[in-house]
Amino acid sequence: MATKEKDQKDEFLLQIKQEHTPEEIKNKIENLKGLKVLVIGDTIIDEYAFCESVERAKKEPILVFEHDYSEYHGGGILAIANHVAEYADNVVLLTLIGNDWRVRQIVDETLNRKVKRKFFFDNKYPTLEKRRYLYSYRTHKMFEVYNKKNDLVDIPEEEIIEHLENVLPDFDLVIVADFGHGLITERIVDVLSRKSRHLAANVQTNNGNLGFNLITKFKRADLISITLEELQLALQDNKSDLKTLIEKLSEKTNCGRINITLGKHGMLYFDKSSSFHMVPVFNEEVVDTTGAGDAVFSIVSMLSVKNSSPKLVPFLGNCVGALAVKILGNKRPVKKEELIGFIDKLLSE
Repeated sequence: MATKEKDQKDEFLLQIKQEHTPEEIKNKIENLKGLKVLVIGDTIIDEYAFCESVERAKKEPILVFEHDYSEYHGGGILAIANHVAEYADNVVLLTLIGNDWRVRQIVDETLNRKVKRKFFFDNKYPTLEKRRYLYSYRTHKMFEVYNKKNDLVDIPEEEIIEHLENVLPDFDLVIVADFGHGLITERIVDVLSRKSRHLAANVQTNNGNLGFNLITKFKRADLISITLEELQLALQDNKSDLKTLIEKLSEKTNCGRINITLGKHGMLYFDKSSSFHMVPVFNEEVVDTTGAGDAVFSIVSMLSVKNSSPKLVPFLGNCVGALAVKILGNKRPVKKEELIGFIDKLLSE
């Protein structure tokens, strides 16, 4: 870690030590257990296909790899549900599953058993699968393949809306993660915004929806967590400074808490009641960044509904992010005990 970044990290950790004891932070994490959380969004199956090099094809100028084995991870909203279930005891997942029984089996195998399921089904829709090919020796990603291009065909929108109208007021927290594959329609956004007691929103930009899936579809939220690129796209502005962009988004979405993840530069957290809080990274060891933002979004959402201190929210978010990037994809969530141990180590340095 460069000297400047180390100094920023040491200064921030000193502030945390002065304002919070390790026991107090642990209690904040433990207090998330009693939350009743609804998680809603797109299901994605992540396949990691590990391959060995067979060098060059004999008759064509192409590289050849032999498929060794594959791992299947619950991605998208499945990963978020698994993260939330590490901290909260009452978690309900609402999502839409396609027509492939093999996929349904993977969902069943990868989802935490204590997550209650409210699944809707679309028999014409193949659940989105992302297949990443890796060079086994160093776990380097080579390329990625999607199984589909088009979005949902027969989403049971009326049925979903009717269900949401009935159940949303029962939850302390509603976490919506829109990966841009068709489940989170304009009408579903409307009912989520109107009926949720505390709404945390994440709208993602990816190769399949670049420029067409923006956080500004939400006209009300209690917490937003997105990347810098997603913020700039939403406001069609890559010139203004970061704080100005966040303030603009806060006005557009009527949102008083906004978290912007900045990759190796940490994150910037905005709380309307106490301004901005910049948090540096706590770890330089990176195995895979896939899913790290979802892990951060999960913990920050839960802390926001508990009205945790504005400095503690991004601190814990970055701690979870530091642990998540050491895990391959969404192979497993960041464990609560793992997080508490990491915090103890950080604050004892």
